[in-house]
Amino acid sequence: MTAVICRFCGGSAGSFVLDLGLLPSTGVGRTEPVGAELRVDVRLWLCAECGLVQLPMVAGGADVAGPAAFPDPGVASEVVAWLMANSEPPDTGMVLEIPGPGGRSWSQVLAGRSLRPVTDPAAAADIVIDARFALMCAADQRHALLARARRLRSRGLLVLHFPSLAALLARRRWDQVRPGVNAYYSIPAVVEMLARVGLTARAAQEFPEHGTAAVIAGRTEEEDDSVSRGAERHLRVGVRSVEAYGELQSAVDNETAALRACLKDYEFGEVYGYGVTPRAVALLNRAGLSQSDLAAVVDPSATSRLRRVPGTSIPVVDVAALTRARPRAVVAFGAELLPQARRAASSIEASGGTWLTTTPAGPPEGARR
Repeated sequence: MTAVICRFCGGSAGSFVLDLGLLPSTGVGRTEPVGAELRVDVRLWLCAECGLVQLPMVAGGADVAGPAAFPDPGVASEVVAWLMANSEPPDTGMVLEIPGPGGRSWSQVLAGRSLRPVTDPAAAADIVIDARFALMCAADQRHALLARARRLRSRGLLVLHFPSLAALLARRRWDQVRPGVNAYYSIPAVVEMLARVGLTARAAQEFPEHGTAAVIAGRTEEEDDSVSRGAERHLRVGVRSVEAYGELQSAVDNETAALRACLKDYEFGEVYGYGVTPRAVALLNRAGLSQSDLAAVVDPSATSRLRRVPGTSIPVVDVAALTRARPRAVVAFGAELLPQARRAASSIEASGGTWLTTTPAGPPEGARR
């Protein structure tokens, strides 16, 4: 078996804790022939030495690019307000925002706090903020973290804002694991990583409504008790326990099997999907489904019927095509999509159709009023 090397500490001791199988690395709606996409083995590996959960870096292997964009978590004002309340006023007010795929720039929010952007590519900053998920997509985690630390002034602060691994585990959000997103952070792992590059985690905060967390770090040894409390909470959830990931694996396995079983009750062309989400791409590929199983998947933003779900022959269509088809059933890929879907295609129920939803907790179930 090929050795796995930790993306941060270089260690090789660890365990695989989640296996999503071979998934296409391309974005949604590709037009290449079916089977032309690069497929990657999407498995999470927990490093026993530094605690980083990651898509493993295999010796001699190549990485794929991260997603072009993540949904904007809409948490900029909250994180910046917390930062200003838990740090001394900066010397010059110069801030370096690391660009990333996680939504819009935070420049306006930062400017509202009298923080000015660093324009010189070599200049140091009072605050370096990686809030838009750039670090988690870096192939070499140690090099990327060191690069951020080196941009700090002597009294500067590094702010890391990231999707919370503890929230992912607790909510069974296996669909947040995807090709190109190389690292999945818990507070204890971030504290360990920072210490290994000469920084101390000074404060930590969770933003449960958004499923994210943030850590402020600097070169001083000051540490707020919020760091130890946050680390303890994450450890209680099981971020460093191999066994804790078993429920996450069961969730995806059960959801895949339930989707496959559900579609067997319908004939060709009778079922559509709604929502070309990472969950949909993973489920449809894991279940080995094709257009003979699911007529199409609706993307409210779709502009071309020629597009298809990556890795499958299933076309992507717009809401109008769904309404015209009048299918017997529509599967919403995630219960959170169901209200939007029913509003967008209210005629489905009027014509006798049924709304279904996939859920992390169990099989697809009929939507009820």
